[in-house]
Amino acid sequence: MSRKSWHFVLLILLIPALPPLRDVVEASMSSLMLCLLPCLAVAGWAFAELYVISRRSLMDAMRPYGLALCTLCTFSYGVWMVPIAIDLSRMSMATGIARDASVCVAGFSMALAIRISPWPVLLFFIGNLVWMGVTVGLIFVEEPVRLCANYLLGDQHQAGAGIVAYSAGAGLWLLGWVCRKAGLADLSSDI
Repeated sequence: MSRKSWHFVLLILLIPALPPLRDVVEASMSSLMLCLLPCLAVAGWAFAELYVISRRSLMDAMRPYGLALCTLCTFSYGVWMVPIAIDLSRMSMATGIARDASVCVAGFSMALAIRISPWPVLLFFIGNLVWMGVTVGLIFVEEPVRLCANYLLGDQHQAGAGIVAYSAGAGLWLLGWVCRKAGLADLSSDI
């Protein structure tokens, strides 16, 4: 992708976080969890593609920090799966900005980690992210009471189903990616 394309993608992804549209997106738990947060994570990824990944010397300098980048991404993802954190980010502008910034940083750090970390480390961390997403999504779907005070039960169920679907898709991508990285795709043709 060209630099102009990445700039355009970055701009488009940040639109849901801007104040006029932000209130509309935050009004629904499913649009918050399935639209705004993924858009911000991909915006962080696009920022990494634009300004860091193309600079070889900077990537080489980041190589010892692959484990820390994976940990940062996992922590940020995990915090915004907790219902009280979701409620607080909706009620306080400062917490909402912290949420948005940390999700962008998570996307940024994952983009770097995928480039510099060995595949077993990524399998562990991304596998845990997938497992966390499926678990939290199923809790949101199966729980008979509202977990977030700001959102309705039906909206919680929709958000949970979407999180499970996103996590399942990420899990399938992870399996294919690990097979390619580990060279298992070549082994299957010999069998």
